[in-house]
Amino acid sequence: RIYGVYLDIAVKELPIKQAEEFYFLSIIYNLKQPKKTEVIYHTVNELSNGLNIINSLIKQGYVTEESDQNDKRSKRVSLTPAGEGVLMMCYKEVRRLTEMMFFDVSPDDINICIQLLKHTEQKFSGKWLLHKGQSFDAIYNEITGNTDDE
Repeated sequence: RIYGVYLDIAVKELPIKQAEEFYFLSIIYNLKQPKKTEVIYHTVNELSNGLNIINSLIKQGYVTEESDQNDKRSKRVSLTPAGEGVLMMCYKEVRRLTEMMFFDVSPDDINICIQLLKHTEQKFSGKWLLHKGQSFDAIYNEITGNTDDE
């Protein structure tokens, strides 16, 4: 959470309106013309919130949308040259933020943290969408195999 506090401070000096827009620009850039829903799910957002962010990026001139060739109901998004420029500014600030926060942490310690958390991130990033609408008890039981009674 503390990283997010400083990211919000860094974003105030950038052309984007909120830190969440950086994540969307980055996902769009890295997925190369993804569907809108792919961007939203990769950023772990609710559909309505994600659509609002994408629409804001379109209005700001950072993203364009076009119909999907294979599925006329879907829209694909891509960065405009202005969007790529803003994203590169964001990357620069995020690198500086990461350097500021972790400059005194050894690369070995960082690698250990990545190794320790990688499995958890992979497990839950693939399941969160499937868990929408389920009770916490049902999710807990599915993941752990335990019930509250134990």
